[in-house]
Amino acid sequence: IALNTAWGLGLSSVELSKSPINTTVVLRLIFYVSPPVNYALALSNIKWHHSLIGTMLAFPFNVLFNYTWMMFAKDWILEMV
Repeated sequence: IALNTAWGLGLSSVELSKSPINTTVVLRLIFYVSPPVNYALALSNIKWHHSLIGTMLAFPFNVLFNYTWMMFAKDWILEMV
């Protein structure tokens, strides 16, 4: 894997910075707060405020998804007991 590619997907840092907010939103929606994503964003040439805005846009959807999933999982686990 080359150092200038993200996870070997062929995404160079130039391509990541074409639309940094969209990139951050998509990464946060898929991987949430995964440490490799944090490291990749920190080492990329995406500016810090673009990363913050993208994270803030994705956060409510992640919280809603996790809350919904936990409510379903709680009911499912209680039915098994």
